[in-house]
Amino acid sequence: MGSLTFDSAGGVHGNLSSNLDSISAFDTVTGTAYSEHDNGQTSSGFPPDFFKFNATPSTLEYTQDLHGGLESHGSDPNLNFQLRPHITIPPDGNITADVSKFTVTCK
Repeated sequence: MGSLTFDSAGGVHGNLSSNLDSISAFDTVTGTAYSEHDNGQTSSGFPPDFFKFNATPSTLEYTQDLHGGLESHGSDPNLNFQLRPHITIPPDGNITADVSKFTVTCK
């Protein structure tokens, strides 16, 4: 699901939603089966936004909050991650990027 809006100043704003819950994996070393769970969120609504962008005639801004992981179907712990990249492209074209959050946990 997505949305795209245009404002009176020539800006474009968009959101694309995604929720991936039917991917599976198998660890050939331990024999553990995993199910992948993944969703992105840039606002507190549901469904979560996979990515969000804002563009004006001179600047493009992109932010994504991605949460996901592998859920164990055995005694091994789950593997979870969180990643938040933010990219801005100003009028001079020099791309700036800030990965303000990246964590991986085993639970």
